[in-house]
Amino acid sequence: MIRSKKFISLLIAVTMLLSLFGCSSNSSSEQDSAVSQTEAQATEPVVLKEHKHEKSEKPVYDPDATCSIFIYMCGSNLESKSGLAGKDIDELLEADIPDQVNVVIETGGASKWHSHDIANDKLQRYVIKDHKLTLVKELDDQSMGDPDTYLDFLNWGKTAYPADRNLLIVWDHGGDATKGVCYDENHGFEGLKQSEFGEIPREGDTAEAKKFDMVIFDTCLMGNIETADWMQDYFHYMIASEVIVPGGGLDYKVIAGEFSKNDDEAFGKLVCDSFMEQCKAMGHENKVELSLFDLSCTDGLLNELEAVFAGNIAAFQKPEDTNALSASEYSDARIYHIVAEGDTPMENGNSYNSIDIYNFTRTFALDLKLKDKVDAALEKLVIYHVGDVTTRPFPDLDPDYYVNRSNGISLYFPLTFDRSEMTTYLEICPIEQYAVFLDTLYMHLPDVPLEFKNKGSINKDGLFEVTLTDESGHYLKEVSIKLWKQRKKDKLYTMFGTQTIDSSDMENMTVTIPFNGEWYSLGGHLLDAMAKWKQNTNYLTSPIELNGETTAYNFSYSYNADKKPVFTTGTVGIAFDENGLVQRDSNFTTLKKGDVVKITHDDVYEESPEFTVDSDDITAEIMKLEPGMYRLQIIAVDINDQFISSDYAVYKITKDGVKALGVTKAE
Repeated sequence: MIRSKKFISLLIAVTMLLSLFGCSSNSSSEQDSAVSQTEAQATEPVVLKEHKHEKSEKPVYDPDATCSIFIYMCGSNLESKSGLAGKDIDELLEADIPDQVNVVIETGGASKWHSHDIANDKLQRYVIKDHKLTLVKELDDQSMGDPDTYLDFLNWGKTAYPADRNLLIVWDHGGDATKGVCYDENHGFEGLKQSEFGEIPREGDTAEAKKFDMVIFDTCLMGNIETADWMQDYFHYMIASEVIVPGGGLDYKVIAGEFSKNDDEAFGKLVCDSFMEQCKAMGHENKVELSLFDLSCTDGLLNELEAVFAGNIAAFQKPEDTNALSASEYSDARIYHIVAEGDTPMENGNSYNSIDIYNFTRTFALDLKLKDKVDAALEKLVIYHVGDVTTRPFPDLDPDYYVNRSNGISLYFPLTFDRSEMTTYLEICPIEQYAVFLDTLYMHLPDVPLEFKNKGSINKDGLFEVTLTDESGHYLKEVSIKLWKQRKKDKLYTMFGTQTIDSSDMENMTVTIPFNGEWYSLGGHLLDAMAKWKQNTNYLTSPIELNGETTAYNFSYSYNADKKPVFTTGTVGIAFDENGLVQRDSNFTTLKKGDVVKITHDDVYEESPEFTVDSDDITAEIMKLEPGMYRLQIIAVDINDQFISSDYAVYKITKDGVKALGVTKAE
């Protein structure tokens, strides 16, 4: 198999991660081999899809042109909880808006509006002129996640406020390529898909007449190739982020005041720069980015990506071929450049199903010439980009610390797999060869992808080990170590911690665990920690209550030169709300002296431990477990997120150390 330097470092990092348990992976060397792209294509030629949308001339800037800015403002729980939509209306009211500019807003989608007497049970249309917000039309409540609602607003707006130049702003939550935007809180968080809001009312027969100057997404996660593909027939330019857009969002004083004074590209750069300035003021500069896209260049990137995936499909043979690149190797390769890492890379167990295209092709494309062509196409599409999302906080230990994790545009990837969602994506995927790749990799697994050859045993060295079948290696995504503790009152075992290890390509598929009797703690109390490995670092999250509020403690650690764990100062907060939507208004904080922390251990304790923080620099630690009976279990997960469980290894911890007592069958 092809072994990149990063893949070798992955294997080393997995071994380091396992050292919390003293784990090791056993594998023998194999001869690297792969079918070359040239040989594979010679056997079965691939005809690439040609992306060729209708092109149109970009509008010539005229400083005297009339302008309309249409804002489709679905307040959702961003407004009902924190009043964020109203705050952006405040910015518009402060703006010095030129006379030839119309600012037109449709509000709705929130169960409560905090300002400006905006109704929560109606759709309302406002105009801002001379620093005043004027209600001009009111409609019965409808879902802002319904495409008819969206199109009705634009039809009305273009008729009532015709202009030479038109700008559309979409305001609310955003999701990946399958989820769209504008989740209406009053209608079950129904959202608009890209295919539904891409269309705008047409005027005349020419391409110039039907296109708006620009669409701006004041939402999270919409800077993706799929959205650009849908938008290119209706807009000349797009502004969007491939990561989280914090609660403050864009600078509406700049948007309203500068649109008429600049051509589209100069205006787009001003929007990006002012956004970054606001983020710096809030301390978010290392976890945000924003890009300006020339949508006329979308097809160029799509065509190059077709070639990249065609080449890799040629190398990705059927699992029966022992020379094939395995599914697990692709699973490992993809985790290097997940976007939206920020301060809480695990995001409380949730993942964004997006990967940065620039970084992904660095790991994925076998043909270096194709990488260069992708880079050239990216530069034409992403004409301006601000923000550096870096991996933190171990620059001395992580060689890729200074690598920007988001470079302007992302691609859907099922980091969290859902078969129904994948089916939806395969229907809309704009890259034909990528759809073939995903279908091959994810949609045709055998009925039993993973099987144990050895479901659990204590080896001759007294260590717990499990072995999967060789065939399982083609489908293995990750291995989780679950730790259980026996309650003294009733002798029942309850699980209180998980350590997840991204799979290496183990030839003999064996994991050995010399349990050393340690676990994560905070303030001297065990954490119910879920651990993920990524980029040579353990990222963990644990449910807690902070001063009576339900939240999570997020922290990470890596190993220094002496193989000692070095912990970060953890952050408190959750990235997703109860509806699974990104909390744009979530500000991750650190624990302070005097904070009252209650650690959630529902399965272990009758009462969760509670303590008062006695120092501003408190960090998590690794501590020795108290004497008692414990057991470990291995969970193997395939790339479709199905899992199998091993038997239990039973341990007794005493003041003298840890002893393996044997293996018991899983219930």
